[in-house]
Amino acid sequence: MSKYRQIVEIIKREIRGGERAPGDKLPGQTQLATQFEVSEITARRALDELTAAGLVERRHRSGSYVRQVPQYFRRIEIVCTGEVKNPALWLGDYWQGVESSARECGIEVTVSRQLPASTEAAGVILIGEDAAMIRELERRNTPFVSAITRNRLTRHNVRIDYPAVAAALRDALAADGAKQIHFLGNLRHPNHRLAAEAFRSVGDEVHAVTEKTIAERLRAILERPSEIDALTVMGGTLPFLALPALFGSRLPVKLGVFAENRAVAFLGEYAYLADYRLFEAGELSFALLNEVAADPALPRCVRSPEFHIYPPGTRPKENYASL
Repeated sequence: MSKYRQIVEIIKREIRGGERAPGDKLPGQTQLATQFEVSEITARRALDELTAAGLVERRHRSGSYVRQVPQYFRRIEIVCTGEVKNPALWLGDYWQGVESSARECGIEVTVSRQLPASTEAAGVILIGEDAAMIRELERRNTPFVSAITRNRLTRHNVRIDYPAVAAALRDALAADGAKQIHFLGNLRHPNHRLAAEAFRSVGDEVHAVTEKTIAERLRAILERPSEIDALTVMGGTLPFLALPALFGSRLPVKLGVFAENRAVAFLGEYAYLADYRLFEAGELSFALLNEVAADPALPRCVRSPEFHIYPPGTRPKENYASL
């Protein structure tokens, strides 16, 4: 390891370990050169590196100080590793959660479908997992986390606890008298499969649908009214596409939906709503990415935002504006 890099790593450890607190003044390049027995050019390069890393700020005619809020990267790249038909519909709330936290630190956030050619001074959030991208990020020593979906290849993950959310929604419907509950979702999506398993495991009927097939499939289900008294639908647009057939049947079928985005949340006026805030998941992702950047040896972990199950019409109105 080069001399300047040794100085950088030592001071980084001291900042992370609390030996150098936010606002503390660092030795100048002359003092560092003497302390580490290097040239002033090497010492200055170390200070430049610490400044570029966002840990130190230079003050004109005053010196170098530990930043009050360490900035381990200057931008965040949110990379969607799989096909996303309408990222604005469901990723928007998540992106806003990341962006809101990043803005306070002066960090830019961009969303793309491919890993940038350079991730220098960047942190990366992977929506989904891609083995080749992960290997490349590790090769570059770029801090990264995975989000939204369950992690299998990455060590640090922020995701909705879909099995727990689905089980709680199902329990709420059952407590209201529902005995024959049907789940409809796009089972090609891993999150939908996780939620579906909570229903399938207790004997409920699970149906694989898409935007094109949900109306026809639901009409077929509703033709057997004695076999359904509750319906749960998961997806950004699927709940809305189910409404005409459900309301047109005039059957007393209870409805449960998952708040995949802010639009679905408005169905809480007349449906059981599983409310998990993707905005909060974005905030958690930003915080975890910072922890990984500060400590590359951070132990494997999974973090999830809180969730609530609201019976029809009980979701606090003020939450609509915060989604």
